[in-house]
Amino acid sequence: MANPPPSQLPSTAADWKACMSTLQLSSDQTIHKYSQATSASEIKFPQYLLLRVLYLDSPPASVLLKDENKNHWIGKNNYDKARDKLKNISSWRKYLEYKDPFMGRGGSGQSGYVSLSLGAFSLVYYYQQQVISKTSRNNEHSTSKLDFTPISKRLRSQNMTAASRSAPPATPKSNPGGVQPLESGTSGVSLDDNDFTDRFGELGLGSLNTPGSSSVILSPTSPAKYPGLHDKAIEDEQIVNTCLLLFLHAVSIHIDGLTSEWTLHRRSFQLKSGPHDSKVFEARVDGYLRKKDGTASAVIEVKPYIRGRHRSEIRMQEAAQLASWICNEPHKNIMTPTNEHMRLLISQDRHEVYLSFAEFDSDYIDYILGQNTEKLSFLRIREFGPFEVQTAEHMEKLSRLVLAYMFKVS
Repeated sequence: MANPPPSQLPSTAADWKACMSTLQLSSDQTIHKYSQATSASEIKFPQYLLLRVLYLDSPPASVLLKDENKNHWIGKNNYDKARDKLKNISSWRKYLEYKDPFMGRGGSGQSGYVSLSLGAFSLVYYYQQQVISKTSRNNEHSTSKLDFTPISKRLRSQNMTAASRSAPPATPKSNPGGVQPLESGTSGVSLDDNDFTDRFGELGLGSLNTPGSSSVILSPTSPAKYPGLHDKAIEDEQIVNTCLLLFLHAVSIHIDGLTSEWTLHRRSFQLKSGPHDSKVFEARVDGYLRKKDGTASAVIEVKPYIRGRHRSEIRMQEAAQLASWICNEPHKNIMTPTNEHMRLLISQDRHEVYLSFAEFDSDYIDYILGQNTEKLSFLRIREFGPFEVQTAEHMEKLSRLVLAYMFKVS
């Protein structure tokens, strides 16, 4: 990614204002009016700042299991209910018992061999072996999930829309083939050639590979336990997506009382400044938790490689996905005990799973919809993880947390 951001993204309003000042962005500038020159398939740091996001200091994932945090994010009663439901599922218990520090030890040496029938979790275990063992020659390639529209194109579209609303109906021209001509674009072109990296040393936000940058772990088990084993990307991120979706389905498929289900539908969300305006950008997710009315209660994002030195870029993309989701579905009534709106993004980076909880108020909804941009409000994200797929303790806790969240939104 050209023009990489600092390794530690702003976590306070003061940090955010300092970064805005460094990039000579005024506080009244918005994501809806940012004058980017070209289309782009990556979010750049100025655009991220204009989304008004704070990545709060992320505590170890074990902190999420404390009663006060369970109550805040998922509800302690929901967690206790999930724990009781899961312990009665024999395939889940077998799945946890079958795991060991190194996957795929079925006794035969076969890749993907599972010697014991694990019911709904057999394929989960198989694909978790895949994300551990497979590597790619084309290291660290990921599918583009964002598509930004240049403001010149947006203004042209807005002018045409306004003219069409005021003009009398026109007789449509004949088009025998019924095929609309494609508009040429420049997707994938960088926004500019400025390198902002050197400007952030004075702000204390670090450079891209600053040692001691944000690190979140669940337990003493961490990637450092397997030095060099998972440095490379897996051969295809769809393997990771399959792995995560199978796990989420297996955890919930035998549970009654749920009103939503996980889907592989790779849905797109568009951020617009108004219902008749063209998109500012479009963000696609790798799946989501779908309610009966078709709306999303959680979204999924996967990467074929671990976060490592890509942490800031991944977080910026996930923030854009959350912001565009809020713009599309602003009032979902998923609330915290403090009466704040919340969303959940579940991500898996190769073999590491993260839960990112986002909080925001009504002022942020107004901002992201382009309705009221004067009052400063932020999307605040806490990232918990990694939960490692090869560690039974991690998967046990993750199963309970995910199912508890499904009870919360049901």
